[in-house]
Amino acid sequence: MATATVQVKAYVGTKELKIAIEKYAEALEKPVWEVIAETWTKMLASGNFNISVNTLYEESSETGIARRKNQAHRCFSLTMPPDLISSVDDILLNLKKKSNKRGINRSSWTQEAIRRYLEPELIVQGYLDISQFKDKRQAAINLVTFRESLKLSRSEFLDKYLTVNGQLLLSYPQYSVIERIGKGNIDRILDRISVVTENNINKDAFYQAPPDFNKYLNKL
Repeated sequence: MATATVQVKAYVGTKELKIAIEKYAEALEKPVWEVIAETWTKMLASGNFNISVNTLYEESSETGIARRKNQAHRCFSLTMPPDLISSVDDILLNLKKKSNKRGINRSSWTQEAIRRYLEPELIVQGYLDISQFKDKRQAAINLVTFRESLKLSRSEFLDKYLTVNGQLLLSYPQYSVIERIGKGNIDRILDRISVVTENNINKDAFYQAPPDFNKYLNKL
């Protein structure tokens, strides 16, 4: 592989995913940049450059941690081969010209490549329990199901579960948007619900397919 001389910052999605990649690279006795470069190369070879990862989800944050620190938990500073960087950047430029989709960049490319080619191996090898690339819209559907199972209106749900020291975690309009289209920091809501509900509902359960989530609720 060519000598790596180009510095790149890549956001990989979650702190758990970053740690898993670091441990995987260590077990292989390879630097992280080489593992990521191999993943990029697999995506290049596939000829399928569609980026389906919703990078807005990657803005999820841990409660009580400053945004900058949270971003650092999810970011790699990599020294990558210049020829590989050039190949990826050419594809990204073409993707931007053909699409109005926001967030097409090296990080979204990295996340898509990881989702396809590296994360399955991390799960098989036991470095991750579940996929870190979660469907926010699906979680929003399950959130509505959960709220309705409690027979609570949106405002009642906010008052009961999403109020801390007399202050709402988010406004009613913001919550309504999350329920309708999954847009927003749904992870923060699910973190709170998993702590304050009577049965300590599992946050990851909200990312299951709706039929599976219904089965989960029925067992609580």
